[in-house]
Amino acid sequence: MTSTSSQCPNCQSTDSQHVRPYRTEQMPNTELFASLELRCCKACSLTFAFPMPTDEQLQAYYRSDYRGEGSVYRRELYRSNQWDYSNARARSQWDFVTKHVNGQLIKSWLDIGAAYGSLVDQAKRQGVVRTGATEPDEHSRAYMESQQHRVFDDLAHAEHDWHVISASHVLEHVTDPHAFLKNIWTALASPGFVFIEVPNDRLLMKAKNDMPHMLFFNLLSLRTLIENSDFKLISLDSYGKNWTKNRGTFAQYGRSAGRKLLSSVPPILDPLLFPHFYRSEDGNGKWLRLLAYK
Repeated sequence: MTSTSSQCPNCQSTDSQHVRPYRTEQMPNTELFASLELRCCKACSLTFAFPMPTDEQLQAYYRSDYRGEGSVYRRELYRSNQWDYSNARARSQWDFVTKHVNGQLIKSWLDIGAAYGSLVDQAKRQGVVRTGATEPDEHSRAYMESQQHRVFDDLAHAEHDWHVISASHVLEHVTDPHAFLKNIWTALASPGFVFIEVPNDRLLMKAKNDMPHMLFFNLLSLRTLIENSDFKLISLDSYGKNWTKNRGTFAQYGRSAGRKLLSSVPPILDPLLFPHFYRSEDGNGKWLRLLAYK
């Protein structure tokens, strides 16, 4: 049974307002999400799906539909390429963390919901000795195991005492963000660091599809979440830029040419060809990044 309480999952306020119906355009198997709405908390500005499906319902959806045959999210065999967006994102995330933490002191890194492990691949390339990931998808797990990463079913079954635990584009999928952070706290070393990246909700009204996100953060709601936890905030910022058509075409041709000529991306080209390295001065970047410590 779905939750019928409109209490904010972030600050627990019961004062929220209707934003719009939950959108499921161009997505298969929408039954679980079709009757939902989006509500915005007036206290912390978190937008959340309502009524919230249970964790069991969501897990069943991820197992049977999200990665199922014919799904755009199904993962098959994978070959890593440094010109892929996933690897560019991982490089920019490493840069964000090591801007505040000496990378040479990071000896272990666990990535939650790691997909094909681009972020822990990047950590290993930078000299991190102990790398691990949680990931349920069998194709992703096989690839990460071939790269000598420890792979776990979920955070509850993962080893502990990690120097860094990351959750890139995971938090928006959970129903209880405080329980999620508590589990990370338990698995971290002391001192330890948590890195989080989520979509910025600034384009929420224009979005054609919300599935299967449950939480929609902006800078205020993400700050509220971390300030109401046991973690201490180090940095919270917005990254990513919507390029003009001409700028996007330039970057696309640059990536295409680079992929043919070079096996890796020269650092000087990263901010020219990938939006992930662009810090938004006005907070309206496509993604929000947070670093906090235990």
